Amino acid sequence: MMISTKVLRSGRILGRFRKMLPFLFFVVLVAALFCTTPFSLWRSGVVLTTVSLLVALCGFAVRWSASKCDSRNPMEMAACGGIYSMVRFPYFLADLLLVYAVSIYAGMAWFLFFIVPVSYMVVERIIASEEHRLATRYGEEYLHYCRETNALVPPLFSWRRTKSRVSFLQLLSRQRMAFCVTMGAFTVVDIVKHLRIDFTFRVNFLWLGLFCGAVVLYFLPLEKRKH
Repeated sequence: MMISTKVLRSGRILGRFRKMLPFLFFVVLVAALFCTTPFSLWRSGVVLTTVSLLVALCGFAVRWSASKCDSRNPMEMAACGGIYSMVRFPYFLADLLLVYAVSIYAGMAWFLFFIVPVSYMVVERIIASEEHRLATRYGEEYLHYCRETNALVPPLFSWRRTKSRVSFLQLLSRQRMAFCVTMGAFTVVDIVKHLRIDFTFRVNFLWLGLFCGAVVLYFLPLEKRKH
């Protein structure tokens, strides 16, 4: 895998702050909303809500499938099947979809044209650094997996049924934090949009309801305690 030293260095630096990147994106998005009135072409709440929800659902579906493979070993995850039979980094793909979903709902065309290439470039560099490390550690076995499976873009007709057996409650427990954070982001964006367009402090009951449901879900004891 021929990767330039500059790309690897930047990928390692970005990888150290990977958990902070979604928060940084959200701060930039809210700041952009306060500075820019959402464009009128997509002002219809029904269109924005429907498209953003569909993209978000795709992101959660990817996360749900990825969470069935509970391992840090990439070769075990590859053998697990499911989403790992289509892409090598499903969590990055899921996070990108969730970022794009919130960006679509924000309703700023220029921000979409900005965030899509920038976020993809950032993720691509983190992946390059991570794959260099994995290739060094696992050798030809991992390189074969790379040749057989795309990094982020899932191809058609390559799905293999997962061999993992994880309970529904375990899967739900693993995704509740992401669901809570995403619904919170939608709710805040909705409030800021009303402040910018209608100059009123209010929130769509859909997002408020989903956020409250996500908070309740977060505090529910879903997984059984080990004695």
